[in-house]
Amino acid sequence: MTVAPTTGAVGAMPPAQHESVAAERLRINLSWFVKLRWAGALGQLATIGVVHFWFGVELELGALLAIVAVGAGTNAGLEVWLRWAARGVDARGWVAHGRTLIGTVNLLDIVLLSGLLYFSGGAANPFAIFYFVNLALAMVVLGGLWMRALNATALVAFTLLLFHHRPLDIGGPALFGEDGEGSRVLTTYAKGLLVAFAAVVAFTAYFVRRLSDSLAAREGELEAERARKADNDRLQALATLAAGAAHELSSPLSTIAVVARELERVLARSGATDEAVEDARLIRDEVTRCRTILDQMSLDAGSAVGEEIVELRPAELIENALRNLRGRALVRVSVETSAQNARLAVPRVAMSRALRGLIKNALDASAEGREVAVSAKADLAAGSFVVLEVVDAGSGMEPEVLARAGDPFFTTKDPGRGMGLGLFLARTLADRLGGRLELRSGPERGTVATLHIRAVAAGAETAPGRREDRG
Repeated sequence: MTVAPTTGAVGAMPPAQHESVAAERLRINLSWFVKLRWAGALGQLATIGVVHFWFGVELELGALLAIVAVGAGTNAGLEVWLRWAARGVDARGWVAHGRTLIGTVNLLDIVLLSGLLYFSGGAANPFAIFYFVNLALAMVVLGGLWMRALNATALVAFTLLLFHHRPLDIGGPALFGEDGEGSRVLTTYAKGLLVAFAAVVAFTAYFVRRLSDSLAAREGELEAERARKADNDRLQALATLAAGAAHELSSPLSTIAVVARELERVLARSGATDEAVEDARLIRDEVTRCRTILDQMSLDAGSAVGEEIVELRPAELIENALRNLRGRALVRVSVETSAQNARLAVPRVAMSRALRGLIKNALDASAEGREVAVSAKADLAAGSFVVLEVVDAGSGMEPEVLARAGDPFFTTKDPGRGMGLGLFLARTLADRLGGRLELRSGPERGTVATLHIRAVAAGAETAPGRREDRG
């Protein structure tokens, strides 16, 4: 049986994608769980038949078959629900209710197994080992509170079965004996059986859970690495596309610009209307804008891919980003003492452009005349990182917009005011440098863009191919 763990990291995926992945895991787990329960019901019937009819052991067939029927009936209902829910329940519904359903059915199975054991010798029945099938499923699939609850239920049930059960005359070690005063007490074998059961439950829970968490964490790291590679591939493709487009369109755009300029002069000399002259000027301006966009795409994407790494202080990086920025007077900068002497190993132009793009977004989003706050501080709790934070005074983003922010060519700005590449390039660059970009926003709460950039360790030598930049 292949079981997909439902806990642990799932990379750096958006919340909606995380829910979808978790829901798919729950569907897989439930599908296999139903198959396992059918196999269990058939195995229980076969075991009862062999023991009663072949081995000749007198069993209470009515009670045992009734318990098996309850398990089979609930499994039939679970399979019907599973087929219906696969078409009608959204990912969020699966995430919210799927674990509860698995846990509840697992708890029912422990109760049913305890009932079978009660009518067939109690804790001395060797089939008590099947408790660990349910417990292993709980450890791998559920974890947390459900795992602890099921472990406790199994331990309590096993303990009760030591004292209360229908004995079978099949020989084997005795569970009870008499003390010196003739009182009925558990034998050393029974006490050892109970201690062994509790120890196996505890150790299995610990090690299986640790293994499951490690696998889930590793899966999250692989997913994050795949996401980073996909972003880098898209960035390489964007750089190639932009450079190719700029090269191919350079000549025709230049020709259109020259012709538009001559047309404007001819119209002005021939006494054409102001509207005609203005149309010719508009053609020339739009051609210039097209060239600027292509050049900007080539510069942004290309510099992020192949620029030399240098070492910068946070204050120097912020100053580079603010240089010649329209609206500079509305940007309030603060660098905490903890970050003043930190060194960041970054591509100077690309990193400055990334931070500049975040600041421009904040200025565009803020109400007219409102200040934007840019700050730098050290984050020693998360390791050797410097946190660059840009806080706007805008109206914030809806959750649907926030989920798509950072996708290439997605923008909420008016046409002509942005290409939707700033956040994508900033996030890709941060990932490539071992950091990350986080966005926090909400309606009427503004937006906070946070860049976590790994700092060079204190006393570290400048690596080959990397230099400290002081300009």
